[in-house]
Amino acid sequence: MNYTYQYPMQTVTADAVVFCRHEVLLIKRNTEPFKGQWALPGGHLDPEDENTEVTADRELKEETGVDADDQNVFIQGEVGAYSQIDRDPRGRYITIAYFYCMLEKPECKIDPEEVKEVKWFNIYDLKEDEVAFDHYKIIMDADVKATKIMLSAPTSINSTIKKWGNILGKDLGVKCVVKDYEK
Repeated sequence: MNYTYQYPMQTVTADAVVFCRHEVLLIKRNTEPFKGQWALPGGHLDPEDENTEVTADRELKEETGVDADDQNVFIQGEVGAYSQIDRDPRGRYITIAYFYCMLEKPECKIDPEEVKEVKWFNIYDLKEDEVAFDHYKIIMDADVKATKIMLSAPTSINSTIKKWGNILGKDLGVKCVVKDYEK
């Protein structure tokens, strides 16, 4: 069945924002556009991908070796959709971003065709011009969303949040207190 549309088709991608404490995992791109610059792991929605979350999980594993199903991931969710007209020099790209909060930094294995290297960056030291595309905004939005979820954590993840909060607090030199909802 052929379809003819009056409007040009858009490209759909998914990006993965991986946090460990107050750091974010970035890849150094080995392809254009933005070759040699830092970016989030991510890529195109393939026809066999069930949805964009599957795309983000797949791209994360392909580009960094990090498995979204790892027991080390204690919170994950959707950050949002990004569709600004000039967000990608190749044309109209719409991306759906997902975040993954990890207790420990995983071992990374890069795909040298797409990725030159991977590195953890302190999100509080990260500068907008250090990151390709609109990924700085996505990282900041993901940080806000993940923090809100952790601050309103249900009983089922209360002990994990306490552990994460204590680790983060030590790193930042502050004491983190999480209310115990189990009582």
